[in-house]
Amino acid sequence: QNTDAQKCPFYCMNPSNEISLHRRDPVIIRQQNGTWVPYANLVPFETRGHVVWVRVRQNGSLLTIPHLPQVLTAEDVEDWLGLLAASRHMASFFNGQHAGASVPHLHFQSVYMSQTFAIEHARFEQHAGHWWIKDYPATGLVYPARVKPERLYEDIACLQEAGVPFNL
Repeated sequence: QNTDAQKCPFYCMNPSNEISLHRRDPVIIRQQNGTWVPYANLVPFETRGHVVWVRVRQNGSLLTIPHLPQVLTAEDVEDWLGLLAASRHMASFFNGQHAGASVPHLHFQSVYMSQTFAIEHARFEQHAGHWWIKDYPATGLVYPARVKPERLYEDIACLQEAGVPFNL
């Protein structure tokens, strides 16, 4: 994955570009392991709300955006689950490397949800210690709503280490 900061589509190294993240007013959200900012998505597929969550570093009033690869750490998962727990009427997702991530820069996305998604009504079954989606067009694992970050990260780490594309 190309992590060349000069080629970043978020233009985090070029604040003079009109679509640079630096030109958008930030709302700073502190989590257990880091600070995150929900920036409005430039190409939203939900007009009532679509944000890109980006980890930032803060020094006083100065925010910097570290150019991190689209790879999750255990701390990122813990923070993401914290953001999810605090978000009402929002669905959140992460596109891993080679699985739809259009920007090679660590980020999550959240969109406004006015109704449930079809996948929320899918059936599932237990196999080999995991719960799997059953009779659905996509293969997937199912976790409880209040999954422990360490438990979720175990599976994420296995997929990342094996180079398997995945989405959350």
